[in-house]
Amino acid sequence: MHVTTINGRDCEPEWPATRHTNEARPIAKLLQQDGKSVVGWVYLWESKVLSILWISEDQRAYFIDPLLTAEMLPAAAKTMGKRTIEFLETLPSIE
Repeated sequence: MHVTTINGRDCEPEWPATRHTNEARPIAKLLQQDGKSVVGWVYLWESKVLSILWISEDQRAYFIDPLLTAEMLPAAAKTMGKRTIEFLETLPSIE
């Protein structure tokens, strides 16, 4: 099994949950320590699955903008790895 490390945390693979045939839209930016540089995007799929698109080799996010809503995470938890959900929950906003 392949394990991805995000911010020093091991996150279990989410395939096939992150393989989709429906539409997704970006809902949050993952930001570096400066609060400005985008390292990734959180996408929400029509099926309520969340996925992360990393756009930087440095996959260390320090902030999320905006915070994910409380309604998004329970639905995503049904299809995403527990550690990935915990990672998204623990990121502070840039405010």
